[in-house]
Amino acid sequence: MLLNYALDISRPGGEMLVKEGDVCLIRKDFWSLGLPRNMESNIGNACFKLVAEAARIHGKDIHVVDTYVVPTWKSKTVDPLAGLPGDLPQKDLILLPAWSRQPGRESRPLSALRHETSR
Repeated sequence: MLLNYALDISRPGGEMLVKEGDVCLIRKDFWSLGLPRNMESNIGNACFKLVAEAARIHGKDIHVVDTYVVPTWKSKTVDPLAGLPGDLPQKDLILLPAWSRQPGRESRPLSALRHETSR
């Protein structure tokens, strides 16, 4: 019942359905998960926030790159390192939510980088 309510395209897309801390998710964000559409970045960031919190509970320090930021890296005027934290080498894992817009092959692969240290 709740899922049908969230995905109802006859209701206003801008209606806020979830507010958790500084994250607000509107109906239109959920359409990207439950309907045959591309995933909206707010949804991706909210999901990855849960992944980061779960990792922290298990004693892992990970960094998830913002899903809005990654597409800007394809621009030649953007330095991809500028938005990364200074303690990146100390992280247990870095998650890079990548994306592809090849015709007929739209996808959002997830890349994980682990920096080997002597810890």
